Amino acid sequence: MGKNVTDVPLVDLKQILKWMYMSLWAYAVCLTCIKLSIMVQYKRLFVTAWFQKAVKVMIVVVVLYGLAALLDCLFICWPISRYWDLDRDGHCINEWPIFYTNAGEWQCRNLSCFGLY
Repeated sequence: MGKNVTDVPLVDLKQILKWMYMSLWAYAVCLTCIKLSIMVQYKRLFVTAWFQKAVKVMIVVVVLYGLAALLDCLFICWPISRYWDLDRDGHCINEWPIFYTNAGEWQCRNLSCFGLY
């Protein structure tokens, strides 16, 4: 690290991109699990009927969006190895719009979870 990407040897760059790819889907899974743990804790602490329904709805939303974010990250390139092996045939979609959209959606979920409290 600490080098310009053009100065990094290709072998090292491939390894960095593999770790980057793994971190993308691990991040999506971890955020989903964290939000689910908060929702389950809310469900356990607050027992009013309307709050229980609201938490159940949020759990469904968090799971569905987490699944969508995971699939976005997993299939950003096809074949998957195209993400780190630029010599392979295949294609990748532009990842920056996905990253920004996911970040915005996660913030909306954060506010929704916080808004329940």
